[in-house]
Amino acid sequence: VEGDGAAGVCLSGEDTAVTLASCTVEGGSAGVTVEGGRDGGDRGVKGVVKGPGPGVTVEILSCNIGGAARAGVLVGALGQPKVAHTVVHGSRGAGVLIGELGRGFFEDCRVRGSEGPGIVVQAGGEPWFKDTLVESNRGAGIYVEERGRGTLEACTIRENGAGGVMLASGTDLVVHSSEIYGNQQAGVTAMEVATAQAAFLTGAEPAAKGSLSQCEVSGNARSGIEVLREGNLEVTRCHISGNNEQGVDIRDKGRGTFMECELHENAACGVLVESSGRPCLTDCILQGNNECGVLLHATSGIITDCEIACNEMHGVAVENNGHPSIGSTKVHENKCAGAFVYSSGRGVFEGCTFSHNGRNGIAVESAATPTIKSARIYDNQLSGVLFFKEAGGDLEKSQIHSNGTHGVEIKGGSNPTVRYEANM
Repeated sequence: VEGDGAAGVCLSGEDTAVTLASCTVEGGSAGVTVEGGRDGGDRGVKGVVKGPGPGVTVEILSCNIGGAARAGVLVGALGQPKVAHTVVHGSRGAGVLIGELGRGFFEDCRVRGSEGPGIVVQAGGEPWFKDTLVESNRGAGIYVEERGRGTLEACTIRENGAGGVMLASGTDLVVHSSEIYGNQQAGVTAMEVATAQAAFLTGAEPAAKGSLSQCEVSGNARSGIEVLREGNLEVTRCHISGNNEQGVDIRDKGRGTFMECELHENAACGVLVESSGRPCLTDCILQGNNECGVLLHATSGIITDCEIACNEMHGVAVENNGHPSIGSTKVHENKCAGAFVYSSGRGVFEGCTFSHNGRNGIAVESAATPTIKSARIYDNQLSGVLFFKEAGGDLEKSQIHSNGTHGVEIKGGSNPTVRYEANM
C-alpha cells in the first residue's frame, strides 16, 4: 500500500474488524491510522483479542510500515489495535503516535529510524508495549506528554538521539524488566515542562512521573536517570551503571523513591542531589562510581539501609547547607572519606558504619554541623572523625576504634559537642 497525502490505511468506527497481515505500507501522512467510534462515548473498537487491556478488533500483524510523514502508526481517540511482529521505520515524524485517548497493545515490534521520537503518547493515551525494540530514532525513544499513561514490559530502548524515556508532568508510565542504554541524553528523564511538544522540538531537558522496576539503565550519554522540576519516580530493583554523568541526578525540587537498586561504575556520582531535590534511597548499593557515592548540595534526602562502597572519592558528601537523614548505612572502602560534611553542611547520621575508608571515617569542615549518633567508626586510614576549619556538630554514643591516627581529631578552631566516646 502506498499512501498519497493521507494515510496509507485508515481504519475507523466502532464496528471495524480488520486484520492486516504481512503487508507493506509506504508513505502517506500516517502509514496506518486506527480510530474508535466518533460519538464521544466509551465504546470504541471492542474486543476479540485477549491482552492486558481491552479487547480489540483491529490487528496489524507482521507488517512493514515505513516513510510516513507524521507517524508510521497513528492511534486516534478510542482506537485499540493489536500490533505484533511489525517493523515501523523511517517516519519523518514519530514512529508510533498514540493520540489523545488512544490505546493499543504492541508486542514484538521494532520502531526505528524515525526523524522524531520512536513513540509519542499524548494526553489520555494509554498503550501497552511488550518485547518491543525502540532504537536509532533521532528524537527520544519514548516521549510521554502531559497526562499520558502507558506500560513498557520487557522492552529495549537504545541508541536514540535524545533521551531513552522522557516523561512530562502528570504522566504515569510503568516500565518493567526493560533495558535502556546508549541513548544520547539521559536514560530516563522525569520533569515538569510547560508544553511537552515544545520541549521535544527545542531539545529542552524533559521530565515526568512514573515507575521503573527490574530495569537496566546503562551507558547513556548523560545520567542514567534524571528527576527534575518536581518530577517524581519510583525505582525498584534496577541496575544503573556506566552512564557518562551521574547514575541518578535529582534537582530543582525533583523527588523519587529508590529501593533495592544498584548504582555502580558511573562516570560521576552514583547519586547527585541538588537544588532542593528530595529523594529517598532504601536498601541500595552504590559502589565503584568515579566520584562520590552520594553528593548532596543544598538539599535534603533520606538514605536508609544502604551500602556505599569503593567509590573513587567520598562515600557521602554533604555541602552548602545540605541536610540529609542517613540511617543504618554501611560506608566502606571509599578512596577518600567515608562521609565528608563541609561548607555549612548539616544532616543526621544515625546507626551507620564507617570503615576501611582511604582517609577519615567522617571529615567535618568549614562551619559544618552534622549530628552523628550510634555510629561504628573503625579501621579508617586517618582519623575516625576529624573536625577542622571551625566545624561543629554533635558526636553521640559512637564506637570509634582502630583508626590510623586518632579516634576523634579536633583542630582549626572547631568546637563540636562530643557526648560519648567508646574505645577511642
